Amino acid sequence: MADCEHAIRYMGMCADCGELVSDDDDSDDEGEKQQMVYCANGLAVSKKHAYKIFDTGRKRLVKERKLALILDLDKTLLHATADEQAESLSAIRVLTADQSGTEPYDQEDVIVKHTLGAINYYVKYRPGLIDFLHKASRDFELWIFTAGTRPYAVSNARVMDPDESLFGDRIVSRDDLPADYKPGRQVFKSLQAVFPFDDTFAIILDDSPDVWGSNMSNLLPVAPYTFFTGFEDVNNFTNTSSAGIQRKAKHDRKMLEAIWLTVQEARRRFFDNQPDIKEVLTQLKTSVLKSVCICFSGIISNRKTVQDHPVTKIAETFGATVVPTVTSDITHLVAKQAGTLKVEKAQSMPDVYIVTMDWLHDSIAYYSRQNERYYSLPERPVKRRKPLDS
Repeated sequence: MADCEHAIRYMGMCADCGELVSDDDDSDDEGEKQQMVYCANGLAVSKKHAYKIFDTGRKRLVKERKLALILDLDKTLLHATADEQAESLSAIRVLTADQSGTEPYDQEDVIVKHTLGAINYYVKYRPGLIDFLHKASRDFELWIFTAGTRPYAVSNARVMDPDESLFGDRIVSRDDLPADYKPGRQVFKSLQAVFPFDDTFAIILDDSPDVWGSNMSNLLPVAPYTFFTGFEDVNNFTNTSSAGIQRKAKHDRKMLEAIWLTVQEARRRFFDNQPDIKEVLTQLKTSVLKSVCICFSGIISNRKTVQDHPVTKIAETFGATVVPTVTSDITHLVAKQAGTLKVEKAQSMPDVYIVTMDWLHDSIAYYSRQNERYYSLPERPVKRRKPLDS
């Protein structure tokens, strides 16, 4: 193996001199081991060279007063299925990917058919997506980061960005990730794959927070977009869990508008003198349910502790305090049904709101505490001798 000091290599071969290079042979001008940053598809660059490229890019974005906006695909920007029955849905027009440029692809009655090899994918893009992407591209550098394959990601990018003015080549797929990001039937995402030295100016939009691990502070959870009911999703990996349930179709566009207002406010605060976007996003999220103390009834299984349950974690992310029992501290009892001991106790507490889970889901989806009177728990008679104990 050659003692090569060049900065870029591909599949273990120097891109400058063509020599085969082993990791053990890497050294810099001072004789120290040269650290490499591994990029997509076998490409690697020296850490010093990568930092130089990154620092130049970051300075350019700041000069343009832009932040990076990392966008998930499935159930964030679109919903897809490979079930051929999707082509026969009533009141739906199916366009090919080539035809999608002739009219708006995000119309309520349009599905776009992608053919990749022997598989057809039927994709419903989130209503309002065209307007969202074009507005966002003026203030943000847009990236796609998906657990799907690269052909799948590129095919969808061509529909959303036919002239490559929105995303360009800024696409990261599961094919581009090293093996340790993809253990078994799981896919993990990390900003290290995009910005290995500095994550203070990147915002992530994703309906599955759990896949981002240490980058949760950069994340704005998105209510999942679901169109195909009863069909199998694509790219549905074992570690994905949605931030909330999908509401009725009429809410889809409003949720996207709420996300837009939130990322705009985050950008404003960043350039107003808060140069770490993670701190800004934490402030925005925790302000949603600030001063709210929640107890759950019938929501969390007795087999799981309250503190470890995903619904507790997402509520706390948005500023709420969660307690296991009804005490004088609670402001909200979030209940699945009437007739439980917790509901009956809370009914005797005049300052406690008794609401359905939709109140919590919508407060998170719209990044704004919703009016509790629209989410009151229905008072249905319960046919049992004594109340449930949860």
